[in-house]
Amino acid sequence: MSEPVKLRITYNDIHSMIGETAAKIKDDFDPNIMVAIGGGGFFPARVLRTFLKIQGSKNIPIQAIGLSLYEELPNTTVEQVGTEVIRTQWLDFSTLGEKSLVGKRVLIVDEVDDTRKTLGYAVKELQKDVEEQYKLLPADSPPTEFAIFVVHNKLKEKASEIPTNVKYFPGAEIDDLWVDYPWEQQDIVEHTRLAEEDKKKHVGDVNRDIDKSQSHSEDGTGGTQAEPQQIQPYSQGFWSPLLKQQRAMYFKILAASVSLTTIAIWGFLTVYWASIAHETGRLVQINAVFVNRDIANGVNGTLGNTVRETVFQSLNQTHHLGWTEEPSSKVPTRASIEQALVEDEWAWVFLVVGENATQNLTIARENGISTYNPRDAITIYYNQARNELASGKILPIAQQIAQQSSQQASVQTLEQYLTQQSGNATAMANLATAPQTAGNAFGITTVDFRPFDQAVASAVVLVGLIYLTLLAFIQTMANFGARPIMEKYLKLSSYIGMRRVLVPFWIIPNSLITEFLFPFVSMSNTAKGFFCTYALFLVGMSALGLATEVIITVVGPKFMPYALVALIIANVSVAAVPPDLQVWFFKYYPAMVYYHLNRGVRCIIFNIKNELGLNFGVCLAWVVFSVCTLSGFTALFRHLDIKKAKKEAEEQQGEHKA
Repeated sequence: MSEPVKLRITYNDIHSMIGETAAKIKDDFDPNIMVAIGGGGFFPARVLRTFLKIQGSKNIPIQAIGLSLYEELPNTTVEQVGTEVIRTQWLDFSTLGEKSLVGKRVLIVDEVDDTRKTLGYAVKELQKDVEEQYKLLPADSPPTEFAIFVVHNKLKEKASEIPTNVKYFPGAEIDDLWVDYPWEQQDIVEHTRLAEEDKKKHVGDVNRDIDKSQSHSEDGTGGTQAEPQQIQPYSQGFWSPLLKQQRAMYFKILAASVSLTTIAIWGFLTVYWASIAHETGRLVQINAVFVNRDIANGVNGTLGNTVRETVFQSLNQTHHLGWTEEPSSKVPTRASIEQALVEDEWAWVFLVVGENATQNLTIARENGISTYNPRDAITIYYNQARNELASGKILPIAQQIAQQSSQQASVQTLEQYLTQQSGNATAMANLATAPQTAGNAFGITTVDFRPFDQAVASAVVLVGLIYLTLLAFIQTMANFGARPIMEKYLKLSSYIGMRRVLVPFWIIPNSLITEFLFPFVSMSNTAKGFFCTYALFLVGMSALGLATEVIITVVGPKFMPYALVALIIANVSVAAVPPDLQVWFFKYYPAMVYYHLNRGVRCIIFNIKNELGLNFGVCLAWVVFSVCTLSGFTALFRHLDIKKAKKEAEEQQGEHKA
């Protein structure tokens, strides 16, 4: 039986290789005990200890274990791999100064990682020993760490995996060849000579740690380089020298992605942050209206004057609403206030002092009217469904002003009454009959004409719109992957038609995703509301879907996610917060799809101002614009593709003629 091709290694090779690996072992693990697997691990462990020794410190102790997996083949000098690991020698913990491996950093040393049966057995059994030792020690005993050093790691399928918590240090990565180590030789001089000749003949793919020069042909006169080593799948560590090129490409792609993501964060997300960062500072842009109806016989009552003073004193505060006073004749009734807040939207909140509020209180006190209702004195009107976030900031300010002024006016009128009627027993008795006129005589009532009382709407007016865009993006990516199947064979008109029709084709059924959950308050019947909402989402999703089709045509799939972020941010920034609470930059809101879908849904669900015609119109305008740009860009890139194909064909013809 002929002997297999061998990879001969010299003592100098081993010594140099261990020296180069020792620095990494010391930095990453720094063992304080070594366990050498006999007999191939003895020499590497002894050399490694020399490199790891720190001047002035003790040598790292080396313990030995004996394992056997190889058996000699008849009529040959080599061995074959056995099937069972045999333990021939093991650690005697009674000879160790510390009695155990607990708390140690244990480095297991062997010559070669071949099938990994022996190495895997050693790691597993040593870990078992440590676990048994832990049972005899306190629970807070320090942990034991394991690591492995092998001179060579063969690039082949292994019988076992190294545990993830065990560090692995190979001196070199080699092909699956039989390695002839110097300590196995009887004639070391002949072995060294043959090893040097093998290097010149390129026998085996010797690792760079053994031969760092480029491999040339036998005559040494500018021959061709050796073929690159084939890397076996699932066999390498992340920092393997064999993966240097792949690792560089990986980090290059990763760095580009991180850079683009950073640009997206600072370029796009800052726009959204700016849209919500100045809400409090922009409250002055909110039109809040004060109406005083506390006028009796042409004279302003105490409550009306007090509320007016408090309202306009608030204008001196850092953050305040943009208060104005309107005559009672402009909004004489509750219905007119509702129209101003809901239909016309020329104000966000009304603070109204009730008609003859002060005089009504005086009469109730003097006559002991027990039916007097303090909450009729001041009424705050608002429209929450217009924008619940804005209402959450506006209403507390109006309530604070009303509360402060009502308490002040109540105390003031009570003091005046007690001073005037101090000796009048009848007046005091009447006051006792109507006690609500003595304490908080002026109360507050809040009226929300359109409460935001449908929880499901929260998922539609903003977050749901993002979902629509993501659905459009998913379908766009699917279309991009499927188009090449047909694109090459279609004439331009058919190709453009296919891209135009495909978007509505998937949007028509998917626009039905939310309508079943809505109460359609503003519509005369549920059917009308259902189909109106369906139509709104149909044109909205068509606008978004066609927009993503245009974008991917221009930027390609590689940059599509970043363009998608920009599209979403540009829309969300003007849909979450009303324009009255934003800086001038966001005045582009009338052109955004999200804004009009938001307004349209609020109209259908909550019966706020009806601008459905405008909402549909803007979305349809985006559909038309996207169809036109999609057709134009498709034609342009088809022209460029044809031009490129003709040029390549001409070049090929020229090569054939030559």
